[in-house]
Amino acid sequence: AERDRRVYGRRPAGGNANVSEWKTAARQWLAEDPDPSTREELRALIGANDEAQLADRFGSRLEFGTAGLRAQLGAGPNRMNRVVVLKTTAGLSEYLREMVPDCTHRGVVVGYDGRRMSREFARDVVAVLAGAGIPAHVFQEVVPTPLVAFAVQNLNASAGIMITASHLPRNRNGLKFFTKARDVSATSATSTIPTIFITFTEASTPTSTSTNTTVLAIAISIPIATVLLIVIVLFVRYRRR
Repeated sequence: AERDRRVYGRRPAGGNANVSEWKTAARQWLAEDPDPSTREELRALIGANDEAQLADRFGSRLEFGTAGLRAQLGAGPNRMNRVVVLKTTAGLSEYLREMVPDCTHRGVVVGYDGRRMSREFARDVVAVLAGAGIPAHVFQEVVPTPLVAFAVQNLNASAGIMITASHLPRNRNGLKFFTKARDVSATSATSTIPTIFITFTEASTPTSTSTNTTVLAIAISIPIATVLLIVIVLFVRYRRR
């Protein structure tokens, strides 16, 4: 349990809140959750008066750390779900518009892996970016994380967002955020992004829509030699662990 709190940025459930308060928070979450599966999951917990699960999901929330967000899939602010992804992307969009004004021209690269809900989370990311006037350069199929970082450089994009939980168990997912050092300093990112994340997780969920917006679906053209080099480097690093 302690390892989970450390890795996923969880804080212990606080105060003397009782099951009725958790249920109130859960019902408020239901009102803005666009995902039928997590709504059903949450209704079952409310109906069962499952205080332990409600407290774990609503007694604290995920924190944006050096690896972005990573957590178990499920309903509530202490899990990875569509509400969390929508709000997180809204915060990151606001951050980019402030720190990298030309992001509305350079866009953001969006990639995702083969985990459960990765494709759906990526679609939500694209929709919120588009609503903020930021074009998205979207990989059409699942990709490894390094290709998103490569595409940010290759396309001179303002940032990259990758939906993945890396090596963690399959019932988890996450969101990684990349910027270019010449656009945003490491100090600024590590000090500002967590604050913006908290602000937007407390706000209402943005509408997930991409109508009348510019979304670019691309397939990055990478020389085969570059692909082989990336694979070799990753293999060597893995073998050295």
